[in-house]
Amino acid sequence: RVRVTNPDGNASSWESFTVTTSAAPSPSISSVSPSSMPGSGSRQTLTINGSNFVSGARLEFNPPTGGNLGSSSSYLTFASSGQIRYQINNDNDDGTWRVRVINPDGNASSWESFTVTTSAAPSHSISSVSPSSMP
Repeated sequence: RVRVTNPDGNASSWESFTVTTSAAPSPSISSVSPSSMPGSGSRQTLTINGSNFVSGARLEFNPPTGGNLGSSSSYLTFASSGQIRYQINNDNDDGTWRVRVINPDGNASSWESFTVTTSAAPSHSISSVSPSSMP
């Protein structure tokens, strides 16, 4: 509340006002690198670039099989307000994946897509036949 008091001691009535905090901007993803990665049962680095990332942010993944998977803080590196790195194990689940950033205050980015490709099986080839002739 506030009121004005003049030098002669006369004062206005009290008036109320509200102080609000400005909402924190939501995180935004500009790119994911690599945009395509091979299917693997091992961890690979996925870099999420954007803005308004906050330390303590987490990731949410949407794999091709559906459902959402959360990130593990032990595999997440907060590099800056514009970059997060994550050691992802895509478990050979090929197709289009989506990822989003969720800041500790609950503000979330839009989903950004990346692709997991099937590892090509090695081609078979014949180098020789033995015996080279038969009766």
